[in-house]
Amino acid sequence: MIETRFLVADRLVPATSLHAALGRLAGRGWRAALLAARQAVLESAKVAQPFASAALLAAGETEPLGDMLFRGDELFYVITKPKGRTAWRPATAPPAAGSEKPELEIGLISPARVSTSTRLAEFGANLAEALRASGLEEELTWRRPAAARMESLRQAAEWEPARATLQEFERAEAAMEPVARQLLERLEREGFARVAALCAGAEAESASAALANLARAGLVRRDLLISCHLSGRPLLLLTSPEQKSNAAVQQRQCPDCGLGLGDETIEEVAQPLITTAQQHSWPLVWLTERLNRLGMLSLLWWRAPDEWFPLGVVGGEFAGQTWLLAISLQRVDEDEVRALDRLRRRFNFDRLGVIALGGFAPAARRSLEIARPPALLAGSWKDADEVLETSLREAALRYAALRLSPLESAAGFPILATLRVLYSHPG
Repeated sequence: MIETRFLVADRLVPATSLHAALGRLAGRGWRAALLAARQAVLESAKVAQPFASAALLAAGETEPLGDMLFRGDELFYVITKPKGRTAWRPATAPPAAGSEKPELEIGLISPARVSTSTRLAEFGANLAEALRASGLEEELTWRRPAAARMESLRQAAEWEPARATLQEFERAEAAMEPVARQLLERLEREGFARVAALCAGAEAESASAALANLARAGLVRRDLLISCHLSGRPLLLLTSPEQKSNAAVQQRQCPDCGLGLGDETIEEVAQPLITTAQQHSWPLVWLTERLNRLGMLSLLWWRAPDEWFPLGVVGGEFAGQTWLLAISLQRVDEDEVRALDRLRRRFNFDRLGVIALGGFAPAARRSLEIARPPALLAGSWKDADEVLETSLREAALRYAALRLSPLESAAGFPILATLRVLYSHPG
């Protein structure tokens, strides 16, 4: 998964200054790919370099000019926009005030989503210094254009910032796994159950692992139960193995068979430490953690299901688009899809996704499949991770290509296809 970050400066940078600055950056580890390619072509064609450079720079005074610079496996870029913003506004957003003003944009496309802001700031400082050395007298002040598209969620009372503690993330991770959910439902119905019974059958190994994860997350308590070896009646619950040797335990006798408790059957049992009513936010916590892991690190808001809206939803901004993602443990029907579509239209979300761990009603699935743009659909736990990762990875690639699109005519090759080759590996 790649991340794209960018900054802009409200300055008209002459093409001659940028051309000279790109040459200076080469000595600092940033290799300008398009500049090198142009020079190689001109040398092969035996075209006079001064004449070719003059024609190129003259065009750059009115049309976007820039380059892609590589350092390691990261791609930096710089684009002049003499006529203002030409690429970064989302298709659904109206032109922003001042968008016709000249800009200089720099960016970083990186598979390493750690400290990208720091490396982009370093590149910006080096470019500014190279531009000053190339004759640009004005100072450059870099800024990140404000992301105002999520402001409507901030102002709506039913939406809350998507925040959770580390303990809540761990609990959601343990409890959302299908086998774990079945164990929790059974324990809540029965109050407690013998571990041997919980971990019997074809899924014994997965049930044992799920139970261990639930215990580590503090959702289930595992104790020892002493019961009569003849009648099976529960006699005493021990919270630790050491209590078996306690004198008070050893001296007690079973009322059914007369044996001392130390000689009766001892089994491990599990009890729930949380009720289903307390679990309503776990799907949202789980989804938020997944989105964070995949790079949707900020601007996340959620609303829990209630009597007016049956699905839990997360709203966020990623790769230049706003996303509405719903999650349900139950089957999603057509009425819920209609309610979700109304919510999408109300807040003008670009993309829609539904994770229905209980599957979809046929009419609901058809409605989502014909949506434009197509909705993300995951009808099982197994599909959810793959659908989210595949969709966000594709969106990240397309957003990076969008930011580089002013350079495509100068590059002479399809940028999106090139990015797929460079960054198609998982991660």
